[in-house]
Amino acid sequence: MIISAVLSSWLISTCVNSAAESLTSSNPGEANLRTFAARGVVKQLKADDGTILLSHEAISNYMDAMTMPFKVKEPKELTDLRPGDQVSFRLSVTDTESWIDQVAKITASTPRSAPLDPLEERVEVDSGRYLIRRAVILHVLLCEQHKAGGISPPHPLLDKKLAEAFMRIEAFKHGVRSLRAILSMAEFCPGKTLFASDLPSRDQLDMHVDARHFRELVDGGA
Repeated sequence: MIISAVLSSWLISTCVNSAAESLTSSNPGEANLRTFAARGVVKQLKADDGTILLSHEAISNYMDAMTMPFKVKEPKELTDLRPGDQVSFRLSVTDTESWIDQVAKITASTPRSAPLDPLEERVEVDSGRYLIRRAVILHVLLCEQHKAGGISPPHPLLDKKLAEAFMRIEAFKHGVRSLRAILSMAEFCPGKTLFASDLPSRDQLDMHVDARHFRELVDGGA
C-alpha cells in the first residue's frame, strides 16, 4: 500500500527517466538530456508508429529487467529486426520524452514453429518490482500520447485517485496491451491532465481489467 502510494505520487508528477550508465548532455538545447547504453530482446515490432517492445536487461541503480515499449527515433533501424533478436541500443531521456537509437543486432532469433507471444509477462501487482514496472510503463505511454499530439505533458499527468487505481488494480488482462488500450479509448486531450471522467465505458474497461473493482479504487474503495 505504501509503495503504491509513493509510485502514484511519482506517476502524476513527471515523465519517466530511465537509467543505466548515465551521461550528461553537452547540448544546451536538450533539456536535461541523458543517454544510457542498454541491451534487450525484441518482443514486438510496430514499424507503422515507430515503436518496439523490448525485454531489456536489469538497469543498474534503477529497475529490474522488464518488458516495455520504446519509441525509435529512426524507424528505419527496425527494418532488419524480428522478434527474438537480441539487440544493444542507446536510450535517450529528457524531462518530457524518451526514445532509443543506435539499435544493433547482437544475435539473431531462433526460428519457431509458432509466433512469439510479444506479451508473455503480465503486469500484475504481487511485489514492489511489478508496481515499479507498471508505473514506468504507464508513464511512458502517457508521455508518448502527449508528444504525439505535439503538446508537452502536463503536471500532473493524471489525477491522483486515477493514478492509485492504476497502481492498485490486481492485474491487466492483456498486459501492456491493456494499459495502452485503456489510454487509447479514454477521452484523451493532449496537454491536459487525465481524470476518471475521461475513462472509457465500464464495458470497455472490463475487457482489460476488473471494471467494477477499478471504479471502486477510483472512487476511493479498498
